[in-house]
Amino acid sequence: MAALFAEVFATTTDGPVADTYYTPGMTGWSDWANIGGRQFNATPGAVHNPATGAIELFAVERNGTMYHAYWFNDGKPWSDWLPLGGATFTGSSPSLVYNPSTKTAEVFATTTDGPVAHTYYTPGMTGWSDWSAINGDYRFASAPSAVYNPATDAIELFATGRDTSLYHAYWFNNGKPWSAWEALGSTKFAAGRIPAALFSPSSNTVDLFTAGTNGAVNHTSYKPGMTGWTPLDTLPGTTLPTS
Repeated sequence: MAALFAEVFATTTDGPVADTYYTPGMTGWSDWANIGGRQFNATPGAVHNPATGAIELFAVERNGTMYHAYWFNDGKPWSDWLPLGGATFTGSSPSLVYNPSTKTAEVFATTTDGPVAHTYYTPGMTGWSDWSAINGDYRFASAPSAVYNPATDAIELFATGRDTSLYHAYWFNNGKPWSAWEALGSTKFAAGRIPAALFSPSSNTVDLFTAGTNGAVNHTSYKPGMTGWTPLDTLPGTTLPTS
């Protein structure tokens, strides 16, 4: 039986990524421990890969190179940080998603040139795929946000463009390429704010949240049968920083 635990990853002020974890029966969370000594920008991205049993961890080094480390629940320590070359990235956080229909882990990040690119791994591959831009004519100002939608068997991808519009692209497991990027309405958004996407299984709905240029949190949603995303609505309450 797999171990049951929760784990938190963050980048320290000194640069290394550190983690803490909690397993039922512990009296509290573990002490923070650095995972290697490399110096990173911003927040790391992590995902559990049920196809391999590994925790996959990604972070952007200060020179823009994406690095990857992994850990199996086998009593051994974390792997070394391994570079995933072929592109350089902004300091913003990568977004990770696991696609159970293809048993594939995917990583999305914004390149220093502006397009969103991704790499993926499926058991049996000799390593992660090369980075490839998703409709590279578009330029983005934020890290992307990705979510797997089991109601439609699609990967849904969101990012804020350099024109401060919110964009959406998607991919179905049908042999066809990624969709074109489409703007979700005419509302403008904070350039540095990463949209947050999640899937609600109780309603088969993808919900998306992000901050407008005035800091107000906006929301839109989609579920099968709808002709498109709902109009953006502003959630009441305190506004967020816009950068």
